[in-house]
Amino acid sequence: MFRRTVLHLSTQTQRTGVTIMRLATIVPATLLSSGGLCAAQSAQAVITYYELNIPRQPLDTALKQLAQQTGLQVGRFSDAINGDIIVGPISGNYSAEEALKTLLAHTRLTYRTINDRAIIVLRSEDITQMSPANSHSARTLPGQADSEGGENSSATSQQKSLWDRFRLAQTTPRASAETASVEKESAAQTSDKQSVRLEEVVVTAQKRAQRLQDVPGSVTAINAESLVDSNLNRLEDYASTVPGLTMNGGTGGNNGANLAIRGLFAGTLTNPTVGVVIDDVPFGASTFLGGNNFIPDFDPGDLARIEVLRGPQGTLYGANSIGGLIKYVTVDPSTTGSTGYLSAGFSGVHNGADLGYMARGGVNLSINETLAIRLSGFSRLDPGYIDDPALNQRGVNKTEAYGGLAALLWRPSKDFSVKLLALLQDSHQYGSDFSGSESGGLTLGGLQQSLANGSGWERKSTQAYIATVTGNAGGVEITSITGYSRFHDRALSDFTPVFGGIASALFPGTSSATLYTDFPLEKFSQELRFSGSIANKMDWFVGGLYTHEYTPQYEQADAVDPSTGHDVGEIALPLSTDKLSERAAFADVTYHFTDQFDIQVGARESHIVISYDNPAWLGPFDPLAFNVPSPLLPPSQSVTNSAFTYLITPQFKISSDFMVYARLASGYRPGGANSNTTTHEIPPYGPDTTKNYELGAKFNILDHRLAFDASLYYIDWKDIQINAVDPVTHTTDLVNAGNAKSQGAELSVESTPVPGLRVSGWVSINDAILTRAFPSGSTVYTASGDRLPFSARYSGNFAVEKSVALGSGAVSVGGNVSYISDRSGIFQPTPARAYLPGYALAALHAGVNIGSWKVNVFVNNLFDRRGVVDNGLDSNTHVFGVWYVQPRTIGTSFRKEF
Repeated sequence: MFRRTVLHLSTQTQRTGVTIMRLATIVPATLLSSGGLCAAQSAQAVITYYELNIPRQPLDTALKQLAQQTGLQVGRFSDAINGDIIVGPISGNYSAEEALKTLLAHTRLTYRTINDRAIIVLRSEDITQMSPANSHSARTLPGQADSEGGENSSATSQQKSLWDRFRLAQTTPRASAETASVEKESAAQTSDKQSVRLEEVVVTAQKRAQRLQDVPGSVTAINAESLVDSNLNRLEDYASTVPGLTMNGGTGGNNGANLAIRGLFAGTLTNPTVGVVIDDVPFGASTFLGGNNFIPDFDPGDLARIEVLRGPQGTLYGANSIGGLIKYVTVDPSTTGSTGYLSAGFSGVHNGADLGYMARGGVNLSINETLAIRLSGFSRLDPGYIDDPALNQRGVNKTEAYGGLAALLWRPSKDFSVKLLALLQDSHQYGSDFSGSESGGLTLGGLQQSLANGSGWERKSTQAYIATVTGNAGGVEITSITGYSRFHDRALSDFTPVFGGIASALFPGTSSATLYTDFPLEKFSQELRFSGSIANKMDWFVGGLYTHEYTPQYEQADAVDPSTGHDVGEIALPLSTDKLSERAAFADVTYHFTDQFDIQVGARESHIVISYDNPAWLGPFDPLAFNVPSPLLPPSQSVTNSAFTYLITPQFKISSDFMVYARLASGYRPGGANSNTTTHEIPPYGPDTTKNYELGAKFNILDHRLAFDASLYYIDWKDIQINAVDPVTHTTDLVNAGNAKSQGAELSVESTPVPGLRVSGWVSINDAILTRAFPSGSTVYTASGDRLPFSARYSGNFAVEKSVALGSGAVSVGGNVSYISDRSGIFQPTPARAYLPGYALAALHAGVNIGSWKVNVFVNNLFDRRGVVDNGLDSNTHVFGVWYVQPRTIGTSFRKEF
């Protein structure tokens, strides 16, 4: 374990009897005397500082985490002390003394040391039981030396007696969570008792560090290292392992993907229903016109974990989280030591044209006790498995990705820190993932497509720059988060079904057309919040957020020669610009009526302004007057709307490991402008909203060997944003119409029944349907009771892993099976909708850890199933395609830590 140690040298270091041995041995009789304290202050002392992150939580849990993060043994003196009393939080560089002072503030508890490795927490009345003659003496901790007094048998006897009486928080301390050995379970280094306990997970879902067990809501935390080990690099690779999360392939040739949580998705070409943030910084467009369906794939090698929040999150995270939120959490630099790693691997996919590869590396440089830098990078080739027989091309959908992360952490004191982060990633996909053709039917094989030559490629460039500054003034923590991101998406799609007839008319002899899109989204955000605690009875934070999005959109439709892909001539060149600004104020208060009962109340007021420069058609094709070369120059639009969201969450802690809660939360999507013409104004559309009613329970039993997380929910979705045809221009625009509901149950279970064996699983039942049909002017047909697109009634996952000691390392073998039931595709102009059959996927993995080396092998989609992610005729582009899950993939990776 890496830690910072400071030697305090006294001018009286020559005092008789001071030895190195006595700096490491603290005798209780001396500790409990005022004379011993004075001597210790004048002697040479060794004080160790630790990088700590302990959220507000019950005393027993806080002491366990303090033990884990320091390597000390910490516990309470007797069962007379209430282990469920709430203490904390603390975060930053602390000595053991500073940490305990902060944790026990506002309580009637104090602390004493047993020896140089063990500390007890006790009541003031317990001091007389330890040493009646010295009950007034001051506190000392490991690392403070005793320069006087001798090692005598009575003191040793008293020490052993105290050791037997108090309850240790953890029998085998573990290294700091920020060291290179984080979350690794070595059977050779862990006792049997420790190895059968489930690890506690700390998340920041509510913008503060908390145990996952204590979050009154449905949250899934995915360990990024486990994704790397199994070669699950893209969101689509692991979406099916998260309860309630679905992802389709971008129906109808769209070059993005559509996310939904708990079934809240009504169709393509609308604003997103799932929010995305990086370290609390909002990422991506808030509107369809800004390119909302382009979801980033951050390489897991640059992440600590991924948190998926289910249900509306409008109060804490603002717009577009009406169904939930995906939060990417990067790895912080650490000042506790310098570490690094190198990793490489290979993979092959069924029907693949290339051998895939992966290379990663990273280093954490601890410059001194206040400054650290983290650097990492990766390069990856995901082999293609879709062929185009007409063009004699194999593996047209291969993807190359590369990027890196640079972060700097400066923490000159426990009350002030600055973190700077730069994340850059680039990916180039050479062809589309779908199988099929633009002809309107599947006449090809299962992993084949037929498109105009050169179409189907896509390139995404992601940049994110974040500055996080935290400070503490008078017990109030101040956090400033500044973010700037740029997401540049370019794609070339086969648009023959839309522009093929026009291409033939404008350029006789040519019947194919492509559409080139270029969406460079820029987003700036600034959040400032203040948080604190009042008399250990109320936790609060207030803040404000400003965001600004700018998306200049460039599109070009061309007639092309389908055999060569060469442009024959330009059809249309629409240009437009979308801007969005949001100002929001929010507050959140948690009042602790007792140590067991809390109520959390939150509110957010958002004010949004959207401006839209309508398309200027600069090509020979005028959509309102065919083949008229003069451009349309409609006036710009500006739309303003406001939204108020709220959160009420009472929770009752039956014990530190058993919590029940109720949750009422709301969310919203911003409204926006439609595309006007010079002769006709189309009204804007407004926000749509969701309300979530939820009951949940989280508990650990059998000494943390078995954990449950269960929830029941009902979500009311009103004024859904849908596509409708304007009767004058006959163009497709957005309007508010229709209502829906999503109701269901989720249950997650995790267990370690015997040492080295971990079993986990979850099941989800979801009923997401329309409660009010779309109006007659809609582009699609619907009826009340229709299932929402891509929502699965049943889904689940089961995983098992076994670890066995191997000398100084361990061997692990595991596998998982995921299942998703049948679904319906997007709504169509007729009652007929695509049918997506259910499927199950199996995966296996194995690993060997020997010293600083780690070797993994994996098989994903073990039985090579053709699970259908998306399927059908898109009502907007008329492209017919089927998106399958990735075929069987086999690979291995090697990792060396230093």
